[in-house]
Amino acid sequence: MQIDKIIKRFVPRFLVQAILMGMAWAFYKGFPFYKTSFFQSWQIALNSLLLMWLGISFIYLFTSISFTKKQTIDTGDKFLILISFVKQLIQLKISLNHKKYRNVFFVIFIKIFFIPLMFVFILEHYRVLFPYFADLSKDLFIFFKQPFPYFYTAYFNLLLLLDTIIFFFAYSVESKWLDNRIRDPQPHSSGWIAALICYPPFNGATAQLFTYGKFPEAQWIESSIILTVLQIITLFLYTIYFISTLNLGWNAGNLSRRKIITNGVYGIIRHPAYLTKTFAWWIEHLPYLNFQNALGLVGWSLIYLWRAYTEEIHLQKDIAYVQYMQRVKWRFIPGIF
Repeated sequence: MQIDKIIKRFVPRFLVQAILMGMAWAFYKGFPFYKTSFFQSWQIALNSLLLMWLGISFIYLFTSISFTKKQTIDTGDKFLILISFVKQLIQLKISLNHKKYRNVFFVIFIKIFFIPLMFVFILEHYRVLFPYFADLSKDLFIFFKQPFPYFYTAYFNLLLLLDTIIFFFAYSVESKWLDNRIRDPQPHSSGWIAALICYPPFNGATAQLFTYGKFPEAQWIESSIILTVLQIITLFLYTIYFISTLNLGWNAGNLSRRKIITNGVYGIIRHPAYLTKTFAWWIEHLPYLNFQNALGLVGWSLIYLWRAYTEEIHLQKDIAYVQYMQRVKWRFIPGIF
């Protein structure tokens, strides 16, 4: 392909992406929610992340355009839609109700909302996990003094760390080559509400409404053997939860329809992650279960049932998902529900 044609196709796409990243940077720097202590690490890393993303985007787009003959490549589809939006905005012919424009802006919002959250979650799990490996480097025998409690905390946080890393990259990278492009965002307000109330800052209000925790005064199981068995079951459930994320791979994410995944644990039930996560909460808090805990866990379980229901309404727009539902008939429990 001639270099002038490559540049003609590359420059508008890169400029659109650079402008979007610049606007996102200004939003993160100026919006009060992202100035809180919760996002301190995000603010520290933001400048470096912006430069890194711009550098990767420059190389990626230029390489993709150079080796692709089609006019629309990778996430170029969305770039071209935004370029069209700007042109029509200048000509005063734009309509924000136009579906293709509305969908692109919803996708941008999904990325802007979830990328910093995943970044903060990664660092939180790393901060918990790092001391365990640091202790091992100083004293290898520390593991044998209390092997299971040591393993439980380290393995639990390792699973969550790897899980959030996958989600972080899935939200950050959308590519034809990875086959993880977002077809369309969640179109229903109920689906957005069900998902967002599970994440900061909205989950604070949800947690106040559905409170649960490990209250020592309420502990009714004291047997160390039973407690260990419950912890093993919890780790097993979180392992299946992580395997669900591995099966999704770069197609992981909320509020968006991407490639339909039907293999692995998704070949058994349609919502393995939601099932194992909520079930793990019940097992984890069983020794401390009282009326307040049970009420809170019921509330959160219903929220995840709501999320599964709204997601399926959205995903059924894809004939591949309808066929998947016919083959895998059970949402949560094979043969029952």
